[in-house]
Amino acid sequence: MARAELTEREWAIRTWIYAHFVEHAVPPTSGQIAAEFGMTDEEARQALRRLHEAHTLLLTPGTDEVRMANPFSAVPTPFPVVANGRSYFANCAWDALGIPAMLGGDAVIHARLEVVDESIQIPVVDGIPRPASDYLIHFAVPFRHWYDDQIFT
Repeated sequence: MARAELTEREWAIRTWIYAHFVEHAVPPTSGQIAAEFGMTDEEARQALRRLHEAHTLLLTPGTDEVRMANPFSAVPTPFPVVANGRSYFANCAWDALGIPAMLGGDAVIHARLEVVDESIQIPVVDGIPRPASDYLIHFAVPFRHWYDDQIFT
């Protein structure tokens, strides 16, 4: 589905989902979306499916509930980010960098390095990551295949 095919209301719903994530650190439910936009629950679920099909967010498989609105994750991950007094989950190391960039403030990225079984903290100050050591992010899946299985990617 091309992005141009989304309605203004669907784009407004997407924007509100992000605002909800920023304020509450979790996505809204389809019921909350329905209430906010004066629509039925089925209309809200249909809008969420269209946003998912347009790759503007990812639904939890088998449901009509938001799993990811990049860089935010609705489920715990090895990449929590503390920013603006809230703790958010990023989907991956790349998205962990995206949360402070999106929020425009200082943050601390907590990451679990599975390969070496180690946890690290990377402060982000004035928009610049300031790790104590040099790190390399490795993506096991090439970018062109990220949408094949976004949860694994």
